[in-house]
Amino acid sequence: MAVNGGEGALDGIPLVDVAAETRPYASAIADAMRRVVDAGAFILGPAVAAVEADLAAYVGGDGGGGGGTGAAGVATAPSAPATTSAGTAAAAASATAAEATAGGGAASPPAEAAAVEAIGVASGTDGLVLALMALGVGPGDEVVVPPFSWISTAEAVSLVGATVVFADIAADTYHLAADALRGALSPSTRAVIAVSLFGAVIDAPALRAVLDAYTAASASGDDNDGNGSGNGGNGRRPIALIEDGAQSFGGVSATGARSCCPGGATGVTVGVTSFFPTKPLGCYGDGGAVFVADPDLAAGLRSRRVHGRTSGGHTVVGLNGRLDAVQAAVVGVKLRDMDRLVAARRAAAAMYERLLSADGRVMLPVDAGCGHVYGVYTVRVRRRDAVAARLAAVGIATAVYYRVGMHQQPVYANGVAPSRIAGGSLPVAAAASAEVLSLPMGAALTVDAQERVAAGLLAALDAEGVTGPPLI
Repeated sequence: MAVNGGEGALDGIPLVDVAAETRPYASAIADAMRRVVDAGAFILGPAVAAVEADLAAYVGGDGGGGGGTGAAGVATAPSAPATTSAGTAAAAASATAAEATAGGGAASPPAEAAAVEAIGVASGTDGLVLALMALGVGPGDEVVVPPFSWISTAEAVSLVGATVVFADIAADTYHLAADALRGALSPSTRAVIAVSLFGAVIDAPALRAVLDAYTAASASGDDNDGNGSGNGGNGRRPIALIEDGAQSFGGVSATGARSCCPGGATGVTVGVTSFFPTKPLGCYGDGGAVFVADPDLAAGLRSRRVHGRTSGGHTVVGLNGRLDAVQAAVVGVKLRDMDRLVAARRAAAAMYERLLSADGRVMLPVDAGCGHVYGVYTVRVRRRDAVAARLAAVGIATAVYYRVGMHQQPVYANGVAPSRIAGGSLPVAAAASAEVLSLPMGAALTVDAQERVAAGLLAALDAEGVTGPPLI
């Protein structure tokens, strides 16, 4: 049985076979957890420090994009030679020990390039909330998000008191569309959360170019939003770009940057990921990490994840958002095998492509030159719900991510939390919600299972009389 097993028989093919994916690491994970128990260091401590160092090295290492301070107002590439895992663990241990003295205010851009830092948090949702808090986002501010994502993307904005602005997605990648983003910006925009949905990494440089153009035009007094409220040279700081990489850890962008890698070369201010058990890098419960390349921003995040504690006491509002040491031990073991886990998912995706690409009735995921990690394997078909029911009847689990957009959830549709829809409608997201269907995926998925899934999908389309491609 899998976590989030989807709409299918429990004794059939699950959406994600968490048990099978975790089984190869059982002994190493047990040993790592035992070390935490023996040390009694359950809150932060060596296990969290070590995994933070390894996560930072992975995201900021080969394929991490590098590049120093740039238009994003943050830094990426390490300013000193890379150290060994033990060396970086020692550095992270020092950072964790210094948490009580971390600065608490909203960060300003660093004076020079800084290394990527990883801050372990209790969940991906907490990571988004903490990122917005550390950036100083709050009431009166707007944050642009795509409507087609899990609710936490928008929820994080509401939790800090800001207004959610929904902007439409691209039909092929399901990512926040650059043109839609351009029309969603206003003088109140403080941040954008772009989701690397289903495992394909966002085109952050394209989004950053939109944000920087808007900021430059606002500074010169141009009225980009058409409401007569140009900022008239007020010197506003760059709009923060947050990558929600909950489904994409291990993925690589078209420019060679790893998902969640921050800095001027990538255009990303903050990267956030999740270690929920079904994610590409999953733990034994909830967990996540935030990635920054700005020491001040990192200090603000570390302070806020422990109730805003600094050397002067609790100087800012924070929350209990730290990563548990036991979960850090699990992540640390699996991270060492991340390349194999990613390769296995890509091999499974390649097998689906061989089995399904010849049938025009199925729209497969688009890689678009990126290093897709297939955190969720999502296709599009007509008569989606009837097809899913037929698959469930033969023991094949599926899921619909997402049946309705976040803007249609009662919390936003009924005005419980403040939001607005850029342009008044979101037609691309609405069309996607009507046709998307997620199939079984994971590093432990067998070819036999995939052959059964593909055959079942095509048979269901036949039984439903589907003859044409998705409407898109």
